[in-house]
Amino acid sequence: MNQPKFSLEKFCPFEQSTKVDGNYTGMYDEKVIRVVEINREEYKLILNFKNDLEQLVKTNLYYEDDTIIALEHEKLENITYYTEWTKKQKVAAAKAIIHLQSKLVEKGFYLNDPHAFNISFKYHEPIYFDFGSIKKGKINPAWWFIKGFCGWTERDYWDDVLEINFLQKLFISLRMLFSPYPYKYLSKKVTKFEKGLIEKKLISIISSISLFGKIGRKLVSSVPFIFKNLSNWSDYNQKSPKLNFDDARNKNLLKIIKTIKPSKVLDIGANRGAFCLLALENGAEEAIAIDLDNY
Repeated sequence: MNQPKFSLEKFCPFEQSTKVDGNYTGMYDEKVIRVVEINREEYKLILNFKNDLEQLVKTNLYYEDDTIIALEHEKLENITYYTEWTKKQKVAAAKAIIHLQSKLVEKGFYLNDPHAFNISFKYHEPIYFDFGSIKKGKINPAWWFIKGFCGWTERDYWDDVLEINFLQKLFISLRMLFSPYPYKYLSKKVTKFEKGLIEKKLISIISSISLFGKIGRKLVSSVPFIFKNLSNWSDYNQKSPKLNFDDARNKNLLKIIKTIKPSKVLDIGANRGAFCLLALENGAEEAIAIDLDNY
């Protein structure tokens, strides 16, 4: 079989990638590569039905020998994190995780780590990228929900989407335990937590009536408690224009600004204008921040 050359000496693992279960990811020849040392045949088996897993990052066999296999993952150019997503994105990502789990179960596998930080977005579609979290075997759906998806006694994983307490978690897990289609049930349950649909319809109707349009919009905007989810970005958590530089995305942005040294910056969808302030602090002469939401 013709295959490219591969050298572990030239392979650069990501700092965040830990060598768990004998596999870890990094860069090699400008490609995102996962090196697998244990359970190699299981991972190769997953590649046989990868086309059925739409929510999984595209992956191909790059190299193999007697000790390792190297899998090439599609490079996701812009990684976004759970804390940056809107409510709608969180729901979409959670449903993608559930759908991926249901597909894997059909093949005799399961998702060991359905953590929110293992999924991102490619354009508007959620993509799960922790290929190494797929394990061969069976797992009880209720136990998967309690142990992996939402956390047992602590607020964890997808609790911000579900907004449920311990007793509600217990009820959902019991329903999943006795449901013939547990993952369909969970997906419907998650869908119900997508807010703002009624409010958007109502404001659309009010705004379309020219005579009452202005009055209606003012009335709606004056009752933020009821219509707090009118904006897709109303739950975005950047409450101040200060950036956290523990975040890899912000570090990369600062690096780009210092490299390109733009004299003028336009940020569309700027939230509170943190990126514009960052550009001004690092040499930009002019920066314009634009956002539809009121801050």
